[in-house]
Amino acid sequence: MTELRLAFALIIPLLAGWTALCLLVPLSGKGLGDQFPAHRTMPVLERFSVGYGLGTGILTTTMLLLGLLGMPLTLPIVSMATAGLILLMGIEAVRRKVRLWPVAEPRRWGAHLRIELVRRRPSAGMVLEILLAVGLLYRLVMVWAEVFLRPVFAWDAFTYWSLYAKVLFVEKQLPSQSYQITATGSLSSHPLHVIFLQDWFGLALDQWNDVLINVPFAAYYTALILIIYFGLRRSQSRLFALLFAFLASSLPLLVTHAGVAQGDLPVAYYATAASIYLGHWVTNRRVGFLVLSLVLAVLAAWTKAIGILVLVIILALLVLWVIRDGQVRAWRRLMRYVIPPVAALAAAFIVLRLASFPLPVSLAQRFAFQPDVIELYVRSLLMGGSWGITWGVFLLVTVICWRSLWSPRIFYAFLFTWTGVIAFLGIYLFLPQYHENMLNGTLLDRNTLTFAPASVYCMGLAIAERLRRSPGR
Repeated sequence: MTELRLAFALIIPLLAGWTALCLLVPLSGKGLGDQFPAHRTMPVLERFSVGYGLGTGILTTTMLLLGLLGMPLTLPIVSMATAGLILLMGIEAVRRKVRLWPVAEPRRWGAHLRIELVRRRPSAGMVLEILLAVGLLYRLVMVWAEVFLRPVFAWDAFTYWSLYAKVLFVEKQLPSQSYQITATGSLSSHPLHVIFLQDWFGLALDQWNDVLINVPFAAYYTALILIIYFGLRRSQSRLFALLFAFLASSLPLLVTHAGVAQGDLPVAYYATAASIYLGHWVTNRRVGFLVLSLVLAVLAAWTKAIGILVLVIILALLVLWVIRDGQVRAWRRLMRYVIPPVAALAAAFIVLRLASFPLPVSLAQRFAFQPDVIELYVRSLLMGGSWGITWGVFLLVTVICWRSLWSPRIFYAFLFTWTGVIAFLGIYLFLPQYHENMLNGTLLDRNTLTFAPASVYCMGLAIAERLRRSPGR
């Protein structure tokens, strides 16, 4: 019975995200590009991967609205409200004559290792593809196996994220914004997406289970790896896509957070996906990808406060695209797609966060320049911490492959990642409240997790482009 309840907890957000994606991807905009058939823009597994992130966002936003309306957050009420949204989106998809299930994609949109691998003449590349696929599958199996064996253990998860989710599970209603039971923070210290998501799993299981409450984070990990694979597969060979998806799946801190019930992995998922689909839009000019990128960036901000930085970077890259490509006339049309998700986030921000963060009496106490952070930041990022050589290799690839970075998809992906890394340095330089956590290394590793998967995706794009342009190829 527990297995069925757990499946129900996963299927509901998947259905919500799938139907929402069916409405988003086929969008087209006059003058903004519409080059590919709607039903051939996403393979099935990619739709499930993106749909999971969209669906969890829809689910938790629904729970927030129900809580603000004073309705009890029980399984029947939350389920019926979400099912109603799914039904409405499904009806709208049918009205628009949108395919709810994609037709078979052309070979260049290949979604997985096909039976062709067995039919072709054996080669070193084919063997390497099989080995990478097996290694990737092994990594996913091991992550899921560990999730089902380990309860909530991280300090922030134990004292904030899961703790307040348990409060919601017991109380069945939204407490006041200032509700605080530990020194870690009040209920409104962070956005509520992760807390609502854990509460949903508790409601679906009809009990609070400190082991199974980690399942949604393993699902985020799996979806993130698949999105990186499909993002690379759109423009690169299967071998390159598998290689860098495997490398992303092997990032130590990413693997650790696949079983940690807090917001670091989900915000990394939304940030990476938002940057990938912004690159798809820049390349294909299909407005559905633009809207998808914006919605994912908004969900990053709904997941963790640092997600606001992700949204700001995505919006800044849009402005840069308008200026760089001379698309000023398209700006007004773009605003139709930019304003709604940003306005929704602003409304939620005002309701949930403004009252909890009044301006300090003395701004000098809140802002102070700390130049010693620069050396520590660079040394920790490139020569230590939990990332090993990841960021050092990323810097090396940026320097070596700089001629390949001017392709629009690669340019905006690299700019997104480097802007995020440099923005963190600015935060540490001028906000003394982060200085202590910066010194002990805990904050730096977790914050850079937001952009680490995107760095692996960037390296895959740049190296493949460099090899393609090299003489003799």
